[in-house]
Amino acid sequence: MRHRPIRWLFIPVFLFLIWALGYWVGNRTRLTDGAERERLIAKSPPEVQAIPAQYQERDSVSAEVSKSRRNAITRTVAMVSPAVVGVNVTEIQEYTYRDPFEDFFNDPFFSQFFGRRERAPRKFRQEVKGVGSGFIISPDGYIVTNDHVAGRASRIVVTLTSGEKYNAKLVGKDPVSDIALLKIEGSDFPYVKLGNSDDVIIGEW
Repeated sequence: MRHRPIRWLFIPVFLFLIWALGYWVGNRTRLTDGAERERLIAKSPPEVQAIPAQYQERDSVSAEVSKSRRNAITRTVAMVSPAVVGVNVTEIQEYTYRDPFEDFFNDPFFSQFFGRRERAPRKFRQEVKGVGSGFIISPDGYIVTNDHVAGRASRIVVTLTSGEKYNAKLVGKDPVSDIALLKIEGSDFPYVKLGNSDDVIIGEW
């Protein structure tokens, strides 16, 4: 019982030693980082040395983030965006309607009571609108789009990124590869230069 006060005194002394060790390590790290920063600033040009250290760090981080955000995709989008167009189409679709009770009345059992009802299927047409996209491939207004977008259209309107609208005509189409070629009247259109697939490297973006 006499040694209990000494045991309780050991706990705060132990905690104080841990705090002192942590303070010494942290202070040493700060001094090392500060010395390294001063050494780098001393080797920098005079105009850079005049900039406070916190602003230099912020600018370097911003530059690194901005650099990492620019890749093959962002450069491609910036280069080809002016040549991308919207394709608005109007298509006339034909539907066939049959009487749902025709098979019922033509059944041999029921036809002896109600007689046979053979009616020719009725056909009607409906105007359907759709949208898609494409890109200009020549300055005189040739546009590549999909066959499922414009291949059966009766009216085609192309909208440029500038907001200008042009009536387009269907030049040709290939349903197998799902490609259609359109033409709008005009000149000096922004266009995409097609590449050569033989030059593509496997795994290239």
